[in-house]
Amino acid sequence: MTERTNMHTDAVKKVSRKLPGFVVRRRGLVGFAIGIVALLLLSVAFFWPDAMEGNVLMQHDTQQGLAIGSEARAYADSTGVMPGWTNSLFSGMPTFQITPSYPSGKLIKAVETAYRLWLPEPAGLLFIMMLGFFILMLSMGVRWPLALTGAVAYGFSSYFVIIIGAGHIWKFVTLAYVPPTIAGMVLAYRGRYLAGGALAALFAMFQIAGNHIQMSYYFLLAVIGFVVAYGIILWRQGQLLRWVKATAVLMVAAIAAIAANSPSLYNTYEYSKETMRGRHSDLSSASSAGAVTSSGGLDKEYITAWSYGKDETFTLLIPNVKGGATIKPEKGRNSFLTLADTRAAGQMSSAGKLSAEQAQALGQIPQYFGDQPMTNGPVYVGALVLALFFLGCIIVKGPVKWMLVVITVVSIALSWGHNMMWLTDFMIDYVPMYNKFRTVASILVVAEFAIPVLAVLALKELTDRPDYWRQNFMRPLLCSFGLCLVVCLAGIVVPEVFGHFLSEQEAMAYGQLLTQEPYASLFAAVQKVRMSMISADALRSFAFIALGGILIWAYMKGKIRALAFSLLLLALVTVDLFSADKRYLDTESFVPRALVQENPFPPTKADLAIMADTDPNYRVMDIPRFNDAAPSYRHKTIG
Repeated sequence: MTERTNMHTDAVKKVSRKLPGFVVRRRGLVGFAIGIVALLLLSVAFFWPDAMEGNVLMQHDTQQGLAIGSEARAYADSTGVMPGWTNSLFSGMPTFQITPSYPSGKLIKAVETAYRLWLPEPAGLLFIMMLGFFILMLSMGVRWPLALTGAVAYGFSSYFVIIIGAGHIWKFVTLAYVPPTIAGMVLAYRGRYLAGGALAALFAMFQIAGNHIQMSYYFLLAVIGFVVAYGIILWRQGQLLRWVKATAVLMVAAIAAIAANSPSLYNTYEYSKETMRGRHSDLSSASSAGAVTSSGGLDKEYITAWSYGKDETFTLLIPNVKGGATIKPEKGRNSFLTLADTRAAGQMSSAGKLSAEQAQALGQIPQYFGDQPMTNGPVYVGALVLALFFLGCIIVKGPVKWMLVVITVVSIALSWGHNMMWLTDFMIDYVPMYNKFRTVASILVVAEFAIPVLAVLALKELTDRPDYWRQNFMRPLLCSFGLCLVVCLAGIVVPEVFGHFLSEQEAMAYGQLLTQEPYASLFAAVQKVRMSMISADALRSFAFIALGGILIWAYMKGKIRALAFSLLLLALVTVDLFSADKRYLDTESFVPRALVQENPFPPTKADLAIMADTDPNYRVMDIPRFNDAAPSYRHKTIG
């Protein structure tokens, strides 16, 4: 009996030794499942009820694509063959840049659809944006509640929601697949060569299939950064051979991803030679928009037309530092957002502080007053997320931290474009392919990626070593959160600290009128409205940062447990970004699908007259809509 008892006890001990590992794996799977469900619910909630009702966004770029692809689709419907050429725009052009379709793309599309869990658009887009970042955080050893916080911070970063509204879907999809691609790199460098290589190859394939080479190009900054950072880490650990093996595996993964998209990449490369990006002609003048440089590529003025202002960079912390957005998609059109639409203008009007003429004038002046020609909204990463980023700059150690800081600073500097022309000149003149892309402000996507990564790593550091940080957290917390609170406080009290209340273009146009009546009182009202927008948002950001700081203090003092701390932080980040994003895209932006399908471009009298002529050999020059794709929906155009 004793012998059998001893044998049973030994067996229990053996099982118990294995049990912790099983529990960790089981908890990891449970956490992953909880994360997926949470992200799914958030994605649907943001677009509720429109995504579930089948309503759609009539985005500008989507409408443009619908118009220019009309002739090709009609031909394909009648013959079953997609043509390689269309006559409906630019006096004719290939269709593989409008609606690229290759046999290899069918499998990619099927796998992508499954990855999105068959969610309706655009909820499915937001879901994959967050899910990819969630995977990255888990690959970096972050517990699921904090990984979920990072996923929400990345997915709800304002720019990504804004480009959904604008219809930049290829750009969005490409950006959604960057984090899981890097997750594969992280796994490979952590010694999981097969899993890491497979993950990197799969999502790099999806990323390239997104067909927005500019975004993939910009994120080479992050990719190279991770390669170098892990090279330093493994060299210090005496495991340089692991770095070599992992890098070799990732190179094979990159080749596989490129090979899967080779038809599209090759045709894009060949086509680029015949465009302004490939110096197709010497006829363009130095002053013309989109002219080529002497070394090929786009003209510098064209490249930098959309450059982020230096003071505009504070939108990362306070979204309305420059007035927010110029336009907002509403019911299939872009609504011009004016100062008359603001709460401050309404309050001034109710209090009798605005004359009827002034109120009418405010209805012609945009809310946005930044450096760019116009914008659908600012780049806002979340006030609390940015404060956590600065906390990470202090408490996180190692090459990955420094790499994230460097690529954040570099991407911000490059986004300034013509506001830091010496750096932009260097990039255009000496860095291969940099002169092929315009709208340099969009490189801020790299900062939007790096900031939440380091923010979550800061939380990981606090929760992984609570005993140490309970004795040492106050100084880093005061430095990081205090800096952000001081900036917000300045915005509340002295909003003029963020620059002049007129944009540079407005100042040049109206400068001589600022001191002349009756314009002086009008511009005084403009200043008051715009400054009140800054103050209100600065107060908003101050509140979220203060609440986040109180949560960290409570956790460090043992007032709340780790799980409650993580979930409360997640709630704060979600409320902050969710509510801010609703300014730029909400249920008013949607229209019933039937409206789009039945008659997306109602014909004008001129359209009907032209369509009455059945002769196929004609060209239409629509001068009022020369820069619009709408005429291509029904005609063979020159524009």
